[in-house]
Amino acid sequence: MGKSLLSVVFGALMASVSSGAIPVGPPGPDDVHLIYDPGSGNFSIASQKAITTFELTSSAGNLTGSAIGLGGLFDVNTESKLFKLDPAGFGSPSYDFGPAMKPGLSLSTFAADFTVDGSFAVGGQIRGYIIPEPANAALIALAAIGLLGIRRK
Repeated sequence: MGKSLLSVVFGALMASVSSGAIPVGPPGPDDVHLIYDPGSGNFSIASQKAITTFELTSSAGNLTGSAIGLGGLFDVNTESKLFKLDPAGFGSPSYDFGPAMKPGLSLSTFAADFTVDGSFAVGGQIRGYIIPEPANAALIALAAIGLLGIRRK
């Protein structure tokens, strides 16, 4: 089974983006984007391929148990797990789970707490990877270089 890159999208993370969503990670045909609005806790996914299973787990209980669109026989909606199964496929181009996450979560909280798993309708497994957005990665690199420069003096 092929592995797919999961990229995370955080809405309202930077005021300079008018659309309210910032992609983290390079877009590609096998990417699944998680879209989270920290102001409302709204959570959705977007994929170019239909998804048959999607699982999001939170070790700290940062889910609300109030996701919408779940009601299948095997779907799970608790504070620690969101699971959706649809053999026909969903998530292409997008699927909105509504207020599924607690509001106000940071990227670092997301990276430390959540895990993602699932599968595509055409085959292949979804695995979660969080890749820093290039502008933020560059800012972090500049800060590290600055700290090294100060340390040398």
